[in-house]
Amino acid sequence: MAQQHIELSTTAILTAATVLAMASTGLGLGFIVTREQRIYGDKLLLAGLVLVTLPWIAAFFVAVVVHVYDVCAVRVRNHPDGRIVKRR
Repeated sequence: MAQQHIELSTTAILTAATVLAMASTGLGLGFIVTREQRIYGDKLLLAGLVLVTLPWIAAFFVAVVVHVYDVCAVRVRNHPDGRIVKRR
């Protein structure tokens, strides 16, 4: 039961990170192709590029952290003494 709970929570975290990155990508692309490009110029383009790229980099790091947590949680739970041991 605990393993299923960890899998559900990690899936929820990864889904939330991906959805936020996708929403930010849409907003960033909107900034890049907006009609006010002539008025605001490079600042709007830079903001759009930041909104497109940074959330995906953050989502990647969230995925790595969640994966490491998931692996460590399985190791702790499966060892009889509750210690973290390296798999052979």
